[in-house]
Amino acid sequence: MLFKPEQLDNELRHEVRGGKGDVRFITLPKDQLPNKTRLFGTIVIPEGCSLGVHDHVNETEFYYIISGTGIGDDNGKQVQFAPGDIMTCGNGATHNIENNGKGDLVLIACVVLD
Repeated sequence: MLFKPEQLDNELRHEVRGGKGDVRFITLPKDQLPNKTRLFGTIVIPEGCSLGVHDHVNETEFYYIISGTGIGDDNGKQVQFAPGDIMTCGNGATHNIENNGKGDLVLIACVVLD
């Protein structure tokens, strides 16, 4: 099934999970997700903004970096993000991501239930 941009949920969220600034989520509507998927879509993080540190219990989140750069916490370890990188977080681990570059940090996010 094909979804056009106007069919997607498009929400600007403030200080997501304790992060900084406003972050845009462009996602498939929840009623269109398979049973074991909690989220699928694009996240746009402007310069200086972030998603706060959070955990994933009984689920795994995947980030695929499309454009921009960032820094983050990968279960207590500092990491750098760049286009083409993939990050996974599950089994109770924690992570976050912050745009420390120029322009938007754009990523695809998918949360799959274990």
